[in-house]
Amino acid sequence: MKPLKKCVISVSIVLSSMQTFSQSNTISLADLSVFKNPASNWQILGDVSMDWNKPQDFSAKPGTGILLSKAGANAADLYTNFEHSDIDIEFEFMMARNSNSGVYLMGNYEIQLYDSWGKPFVTSQDCGAIYERWDDTKPEGQKGYLGLPPRENACKAPGLWQKMKISFDAPRFSNGKKIANARINYVYLNDVLLHENVELSGPTRGASGEEKSSGPLRIQGDHGVVAFRNIRYNSYSSETLSWSEPVKYTYYEQSFGDKFNVWDFKPKRSGTIPLITYEVSDLADKFAVVYEGKINVQKAGEYEMEFAQSGHVQLVVNNDTIIKSKFIVIWDGRIKVPVTLKKGENSIKISYWKNTSWAKSTFGAYITGQGVKKSPLHELNSQPPFPKSPAIAVVPNKSVIVQRTFMDDVFNKIHPHSASIGFPAGLNATIDTELFTILQIWKGGFLDMVNAWEGRGGQPVQPLGGPVLKFAPVPSVALLPSSNSPWPDSLSPDDKKNTILKSYYIDEQSVPHFNYQKSGVDYEETFSPDDNNKLLTRSIKAKGNNIPSNMYFIAAQASKIEQLKDGSYMVGDKQYIIKPKPGTKMILRDSKIGKELIMPLAATNGLAQAAYSYLW
Repeated sequence: MKPLKKCVISVSIVLSSMQTFSQSNTISLADLSVFKNPASNWQILGDVSMDWNKPQDFSAKPGTGILLSKAGANAADLYTNFEHSDIDIEFEFMMARNSNSGVYLMGNYEIQLYDSWGKPFVTSQDCGAIYERWDDTKPEGQKGYLGLPPRENACKAPGLWQKMKISFDAPRFSNGKKIANARINYVYLNDVLLHENVELSGPTRGASGEEKSSGPLRIQGDHGVVAFRNIRYNSYSSETLSWSEPVKYTYYEQSFGDKFNVWDFKPKRSGTIPLITYEVSDLADKFAVVYEGKINVQKAGEYEMEFAQSGHVQLVVNNDTIIKSKFIVIWDGRIKVPVTLKKGENSIKISYWKNTSWAKSTFGAYITGQGVKKSPLHELNSQPPFPKSPAIAVVPNKSVIVQRTFMDDVFNKIHPHSASIGFPAGLNATIDTELFTILQIWKGGFLDMVNAWEGRGGQPVQPLGGPVLKFAPVPSVALLPSSNSPWPDSLSPDDKKNTILKSYYIDEQSVPHFNYQKSGVDYEETFSPDDNNKLLTRSIKAKGNNIPSNMYFIAAQASKIEQLKDGSYMVGDKQYIIKPKPGTKMILRDSKIGKELIMPLAATNGLAQAAYSYLW
């Protein structure tokens, strides 16, 4: 093995708290050869569409890249030729209306896929649930047990592509006896965390056999029309990485700068602990801890260590300094660095020091590589898998809420003049009241205001629910020389100066109204739930005797927009639908990014208006 040079190597800051799939395996959907004896209900296609309003509807185009089950007579589940144990998997799927499917890890543990769109309450039968276990010997009504519903309904509408991410640990066996249950580390649906750290006492209903150390990936195909694409996974060995002996720690109290050398300071105490934790400190600030231990690996080569902390970190591996000093706070991301380990024992020395009273103490270290799943080297209390400050939730229980906040947009730019609208039905939107534009819409929980209260309160507030759709912050209204003229990317200096939020109020029907004045024209913008709280309707009115004849209102921008048979429009890669309200004229046109959907605001008796609904 070639040793590392004694130097500081480059360190990457990774903003995601989840493991990436940069070295993942991809299930080829060029044909069905990766699957074992596929039944006739399974097909490989180039494109698929499903009508959100028609049960079990689908149409398809030939090609590759999409896996479809049309269900029907003689339909059967699909099994991969390969088997897995520990696995991280992500995929996209599309459900027909009223359809039902599922993904069985190792063929035995089902994560439910179901058309749960618009359901106000979810159970273990709904999308993203860990399906129930089953016992035929129990009385009726009690046969199903231990199913776990998702934390919330993050399901999109039928006919839209959805995204799921799952991390799973297989059960462990020794001499034929199970010594550890299977675990679900996390399940995300449309970027919403549904489950974390769930122990599975046994197989779920419909399992393909007894529990074992490995099994095939199985996709349910006999309960309804469902499509899949972009199936990627990381499969891991059963080896785990951790300290091979108790970790020695040395604790210091003093104000430290960017550099920390143990020989410059007198320790307050020392001892041993099984895992790293910042909780050996007596203080919340002005302290340092040095951890020294050994990690035994079965295979020599390159591994990756990851640190999540608020404060500084230093890393020395086998006497080589890998990180000399690196500062980061937990909300800014994580530090990932490659390390070369030899077969057998490797000495690891990690120093953590903190001088930041404005950031809460947290420190975690992880290791992965050579087919071994990412493993924490710390106590969970020191840095939980899904770290988050306790939410300061704003909840619209009985009536609509308008909350002024900082919010970020699709480009991660902060908008300080934002107003977020939350309805008790779980439909939400954010607008920029300075730019007169919409920034995002989402479902479920409204706002977590913790970022408005922690530190200096300059961080954007985050939605509590999802799925979230974010939009480019372009002006909602523009004057165009013609219907083919480009839409402005931003307000001109004169328009920005002349765009004023005059007032906003909530009427007796709990509909929020925002009143603007722009270049002498009065506008009124409203939002309201529609179609049994499944849709969010946005409307705009221009009032006055001086409404220009070349005024337009924009509904959508995307690389692709297609008109559907019912007169609505599919936006993007089947991401959401725009449904115009009766009397609203839509113009679908080319743009520099692909397509745009705009509406002329033609005045009659001093009033011009347009309205449409978001369906997602």
